[in-house]
Amino acid sequence: AHSLAELGHQVTVLTTCRNHEDSRGTPCQEYSFEGISVIAVDLVHTGTEDFTTSYTRPDLVGLYGDILCRERPDVIHCCHLLYLGTDFLSVAAIARVPIIMTLTDFFGICWTNRLQTCQGKNCAGPDHDDLNCVQDVLQSIRRPFRLRQANSLYRRLTKHRWFIRGIQSLARKGVILPSPLRATVAGIEKRRPCISSNYEHVTRFIAATNYLKDAYVRSGHDPERIDVLRFGIRQPT
Repeated sequence: AHSLAELGHQVTVLTTCRNHEDSRGTPCQEYSFEGISVIAVDLVHTGTEDFTTSYTRPDLVGLYGDILCRERPDVIHCCHLLYLGTDFLSVAAIARVPIIMTLTDFFGICWTNRLQTCQGKNCAGPDHDDLNCVQDVLQSIRRPFRLRQANSLYRRLTKHRWFIRGIQSLARKGVILPSPLRATVAGIEKRRPCISSNYEHVTRFIAATNYLKDAYVRSGHDPERIDVLRFGIRQPT
């Protein structure tokens, strides 16, 4: 942001406020940080957070539209949309603003953002039906039931894919399940389709490594829209 400002560009940073002590009770806060204009969406004011709000915020679409209409940017550069919601991209597309996104991690394809399981094991990426993602996120829920014996049995059963499919089926049919299971299953099933759909609005992606680009390509993203631009500046030899 500082480099762009030094080149004569007018830069505004859009970010979030998630701390109760910093919340002012308004939809967003505006301030200057080291000479850079900042707009912080107050997520404390806009409601509670859950699994789904980490990647989609349809409730903020109107606010994003107001911000874009006022700021009227020539180009948008996205570094990360965690908790801002990928819906911002669809709003920017309606405003016909070019969008450049730097892929800083695996947010677009992995619910942990690291291409690792919740237990820290490396992962090759989602299965064709995302079942391994559903299994991993359910394994991260340690105590969905009130009874200790039920939780112990649950943790053993989540190792089996047939059990994961069963939980998915029950959640889709509206069968009563503990709230953490019902909400999380719905959230993880919608996550990748939602993000992929909104990523279609991005004009160009930038990845710092071939490894990062290849992971997104394996997940179904168009390789022609991802440019590899390595960190730092290449020095002449």
